[in-house]
Amino acid sequence: MLSLPFQNHFDWDKHHFNQDELNLKQTEELFKKIDDQLWNECDKSIYTPYRFRQRKLKSKKGLLTYKRRICVYYNQKIQKNEYISLLDFYLGVKKYSKLAPDVIKQILKYFTDGKRYRDICDTFIEDLISNSTVCRKFQKFQLPKINIPKIPLKSKQTLYINIDDGHRKFKFNDNHNSKNCKKCSMRLIAFCTGKKKNGKLINKRAACKIRLTKTKIGADKTAQLIKKYGNLFFENFDQANLIVCGDSAKWIRKTADILNAKFILDKFHAFHVLYLGIMAGRRKDKIAKLHCEYAQNLFAKGQYDELIDFLQSLTEKYKKIKVGYFINAKEGVLNQALVENIGCFTETNIKQILKHMIGSRTYNIDMYTKMVDFKCYKINTEIQLL
Repeated sequence: MLSLPFQNHFDWDKHHFNQDELNLKQTEELFKKIDDQLWNECDKSIYTPYRFRQRKLKSKKGLLTYKRRICVYYNQKIQKNEYISLLDFYLGVKKYSKLAPDVIKQILKYFTDGKRYRDICDTFIEDLISNSTVCRKFQKFQLPKINIPKIPLKSKQTLYINIDDGHRKFKFNDNHNSKNCKKCSMRLIAFCTGKKKNGKLINKRAACKIRLTKTKIGADKTAQLIKKYGNLFFENFDQANLIVCGDSAKWIRKTADILNAKFILDKFHAFHVLYLGIMAGRRKDKIAKLHCEYAQNLFAKGQYDELIDFLQSLTEKYKKIKVGYFINAKEGVLNQALVENIGCFTETNIKQILKHMIGSRTYNIDMYTKMVDFKCYKINTEIQLL
């Protein structure tokens, strides 16, 4: 570690200046005063003056041109002399970088917001940065390596696990033709311990496994992933009362069995199946609407036997009813009546974490994976990174 004469760094957010030459000149004079102050306060036995060099830096409001003092110091780690600018270090400007930290911060602010590169460039003054600059910053961005704080769980405390798959085509490094992209599946696992009155999930944590659609992952590997991330995010995960939430997919129900967890069928998917089975082509049919509402009401109350009997009595009139969907998910229907049932949030998580930033574009798989990891990281650390 360097023995630096200062602890804090320059606050680019609080330093506001316009793009006119007068204000830029005042900023350059401020940098000169800071540079002189840093040199006066530094340990002269460690730092030796070398020369002054000019530097050009693109800030949010214009091009800054300033001179700074270059010093020589002996790096004990590599046993070699190195050159350093105390002013650049104080400003948070990396070596060879042409962008000020406030510009980099604003670019990364839109990292997973689904904006086009051109839209991000337009948030700055004209021609300050290009599309390629934004792309390079996204590609070079790395998540900070910190330990995710664990959430303590009481014995037998309910822990909800929402799991589902999303699907999309992506480009690979060996495939630059967007017409021949490979289809991938994104298995999302979202944890929480409850829900507030405003609908916000309590102690939410998320993880995602992205792989080619043809690559099997199955219930066993999914259960292993849940145990891995469950122990990473929570203390006493093994003692928790697990509830798995999702649609009627066989691998989801089997995952719940492996984990000895209760399974709750997602109401969104169930209501959608009922609506398509009864209301398809009959939107103005009042009797069909009553049948649909009655079936949905039976499902919401967890009245499995009554629901199956009612749906079977309608099969002759409504040919598209999928009774087997609910028969296969018997436990998921019965558990609708559980006191612990706070609803499922699988589709909401899929949209917010996996689909919100895509739009109609086709991403490179490495870039998209980084974006998903970033979204999960923000959820898991519960801090504002930018």
